[in-house]
Amino acid sequence: MVDNTMGNEIFGMDIKNPLLTIRGIFRVIYAKYYLKML
Repeated sequence: MVDNTMGNEIFGMDIKNPLLTIRGIFRVIYAKYYLKML
């Protein structure tokens, strides 16, 4: 559920600002990594 919502936001930002998309993807990866560390 959370991944799908963040994915939609990333795709929405991709059209406007590619840099924000890259940051969004990095945040998703970081979030998954952080959850694994817990």
